[in-house]
Amino acid sequence: MQTFIAQHFSSGTYQLAESPFYDYRTKTLSWVDIPAGKFYTSGNDGTDAVKFYCFGQPTGAAVPAEKEGVYVVAAADGLYLYEKETVRLLNNLSEYYKSYQRSNDAKADSAGRLWFGSVVNDDEHEASGNLFCLDGGNIFCRQKDTKISNGMAWSSDLKKFYFSDSLCHAVFLYDYDATTGDISNRTVLFTVQTGLPDGMCIDAEDNLWVAIWGGNRIEKRRSKDGTLLATVSVDSKNVTSCCFFGSKLDTLFITASDRLFTCKVDCIGKHCDVAKVFSYITVNQTEYKIISLLGKGKGGYSYLAEDDDGKKYVVKQIHHEPCSYYHFGNKIEAEQNDYKRLCDAGIRIPKMISIDVQQERIVKEYIEGKTIFDLVKDDSMKDMYVDQVRAMAAQAKSAGLNIDYFPTNFVVSENSGTAGTLFYIDYECNNYMDEWNFENWGIKYWSKTPEFMEYVQKNKAE
Repeated sequence: MQTFIAQHFSSGTYQLAESPFYDYRTKTLSWVDIPAGKFYTSGNDGTDAVKFYCFGQPTGAAVPAEKEGVYVVAAADGLYLYEKETVRLLNNLSEYYKSYQRSNDAKADSAGRLWFGSVVNDDEHEASGNLFCLDGGNIFCRQKDTKISNGMAWSSDLKKFYFSDSLCHAVFLYDYDATTGDISNRTVLFTVQTGLPDGMCIDAEDNLWVAIWGGNRIEKRRSKDGTLLATVSVDSKNVTSCCFFGSKLDTLFITASDRLFTCKVDCIGKHCDVAKVFSYITVNQTEYKIISLLGKGKGGYSYLAEDDDGKKYVVKQIHHEPCSYYHFGNKIEAEQNDYKRLCDAGIRIPKMISIDVQQERIVKEYIEGKTIFDLVKDDSMKDMYVDQVRAMAAQAKSAGLNIDYFPTNFVVSENSGTAGTLFYIDYECNNYMDEWNFENWGIKYWSKTPEFMEYVQKNKAE
């Protein structure tokens, strides 16, 4: 039996390197450091300088997407789209994960579906999770009650699916329906005696290359019967995954818990499939096409979207990211309550069209126009807009409320019938306090004051 010897790729060290991918279209290697929440790339077949982006939360995998240079990232609380150091939320996973779970390995199949697993993210809970699939904007559970969901691969004829559940010490074989994405008839393809099966890839001859955690090696296995054909010796105990890369696809790029390796082998690999991100979001069984990200606030992400008739709306997806200067309770409940309070106070706001409590999504009327922030920045501000916000502030005070007077929260309508009218486009309001009213706080940002310019410079730097 042949043994290959892996070579060190770089001098960098990691807490837990995983999810190696090679995007042949851009000749880019990528990987993640799970607990550090960092996503790394290196172009020109890994010879360019290494770049990284920090997500600020455990990151299980980053899968190349259909658009070059874009990745779908499986993080602790959701699936995100990464493009040019910009991140937007695709799917909130709080409905699918326990509070102590996170995403682990992920891969795309030939149809562009994203497969990803959940695992426990601490040492206190018993190992648990599921294997999921994002298909057409909907998430399906494909394998319940996994222990540590890990490597995935598909046969060349698209009739078989391979999956490693590490704490089962096994790689499993399934029948696979490429049309529907269904898997069935699970059997054990092979078990690992020393170490645990982790991530994997598949070569052009349908042999599996399986990383062995705790085993200092990668095993080459025949996918038909699990026969061990060769090993790759790796100078790191906990080997996590591998993929083929390079112009000939004859070299493995290997992640281990602490370091990265490469190894030229005796076969040709396969290009990885890319995730086809379906930019649709469903709210109460109604599907909306996402056009663009409008912005991220302390409570959620707001997207410009349209329905089947092409009518535009704003869809807000609540997030649960920490905020150092603001405390939240139940966010979706707060949105409902604040909307009612603002309506009762007569504050001019977009109509709430629909609210999906389970998925924490809100559909609002879309007010087309520029924000006060943009008008100030472009030297297009008019006194009439300040007059309008002062009238709005008086209404709020009479109702015992403050609204968030920051200029990104106000739009001057360009819609027919309301052109030139100021709208407060957020639903946030709080009990009235003098220090946070318009005259004492908000007005500081409604012209090119030092405070406004400082914010612009800070935002530009970030």
